[in-house]
Amino acid sequence: RYIDLRTNLETELANTDKQISSINARLAAIPTDTAGNAINPNDVATRAQLETSLSQYEQARSYLVSDYQQLMLSEVLSTSTVVQKDPAVANPLPIQPQPMRSALLAAVVGFMIAAGVIFLITFLEDTIRDPEEVTRKWGVPVLGVISRYGSTATPIITVSQPRAPVSESFRSLRTNLQFASVAAPLKTILVTSPSPEDGKTSVVANLANVVSQNNRKVLVIDGDLRKPRIHKIFQLPNRIGLTDYFLHAQERLNGVIKKTEIKSLFVITSGNLPPNPSELLGSERMQEVVETLSSHFDPIFIDTPPLLAVTDALVLAPRVDGVILVIDPAKTKRAALQHSIEQLKQVNANLLGVVLNNVKISRSHYYYNRDYYYGKPYGKAAEESGGSGADTDTTELELQKPALRD
Repeated sequence: RYIDLRTNLETELANTDKQISSINARLAAIPTDTAGNAINPNDVATRAQLETSLSQYEQARSYLVSDYQQLMLSEVLSTSTVVQKDPAVANPLPIQPQPMRSALLAAVVGFMIAAGVIFLITFLEDTIRDPEEVTRKWGVPVLGVISRYGSTATPIITVSQPRAPVSESFRSLRTNLQFASVAAPLKTILVTSPSPEDGKTSVVANLANVVSQNNRKVLVIDGDLRKPRIHKIFQLPNRIGLTDYFLHAQERLNGVIKKTEIKSLFVITSGNLPPNPSELLGSERMQEVVETLSSHFDPIFIDTPPLLAVTDALVLAPRVDGVILVIDPAKTKRAALQHSIEQLKQVNANLLGVVLNNVKISRSHYYYNRDYYYGKPYGKAAEESGGSGADTDTTELELQKPALRD
């Protein structure tokens, strides 16, 4: 490359020198005076033109000389001083790719990412994953674990499928409840939950059924005066119920206590929904009603609204013998459960324990689904309770005791 450039520059310099020599010869042939001016007037213009061309060629020659010198310098600098000692030998083993190394590195990185994701999900998850966590964190015993079951003709699974595993779960709950009351018998038991959709009403109905199978006269009171469901589960009319104890005289309350199709199991539905449920449940009249019913039934289960939605359960909790807290581990958050336990302790309620409802059990590990019972939030417009159950052939029981007076 440098040889060709040097040759071209040398050729151009030679041509330029020839042109300069030719112009100088022509200038020398023009006669001039002592001052260097052309003697013949006709040669003045010719001499000026030749001098201009000479100046241009000389300037071009200086540029060519500069380029030539720069080229020579570059050629000298580009000359390598490295001496090859040994010839290069190709490596028989390929540097890239390395399948085994790449696969091992990918496996390690994938394992670390998976472990990080699992740790993050576990850290951020706020649901109950282990029944022992309830006892370990809050010191509350787990009375029972109710496994998940599909929809049946009746929500009372212990009636429709008495030999099913879930029915055995309710019998286990019944046994644990009996051991929880060895020191003092439990005549009145309140059942509630931290939030809606935990399935507390179905737990009340099934637990009352298995308890009645021990030849005990059981009463279920629908204390959920905002969104009652007991009358739907037992398929009973709801024209007259608990609220009528507060509105009418005793002699006009025939049919408040309703006999169900289950032997030894009776129900008091909610009745007409009042505008002040908390005040009614916390009144002295409610206490008198519970005490009067306690002399005729053993035990009495009271279904109440969720704790964190309204205060109905809290005003009644200190006045009963025990409280059962029902949670759905797939829905109930740890913070909600902790807040519910703290609220019950603040009102000095006798918290018997927690029931884990709607649990899917597989190979000794707990998995939870998201079936639910409540479809609307509390505090919204409640369902119309009158006439929501069919008028079946149920017999009505009246208390053989003097009427309650205000």
